[in-house]
Amino acid sequence: MKEAQHIATGRMVKASEVDYPEYYGNFQCPNCQMPLYLRKYTDAKGTTIAAFIIFHLSRTLIQ
Repeated sequence: MKEAQHIATGRMVKASEVDYPEYYGNFQCPNCQMPLYLRKYTDAKGTTIAAFIIFHLSRTLIQ
């Protein structure tokens, strides 16, 4: 997912615009309200290569 709902504020946020210290583990799916997690991949210089918000694998296996 490229966007998710931030639990504390209730607003939709883009994965490319958020940072771990502020937002890690504080998302939910706007459709099913399951918890989501931020994932970012960076290069050696710290430049973001990819950013997305995902369902935790164990949560999706339960459904």
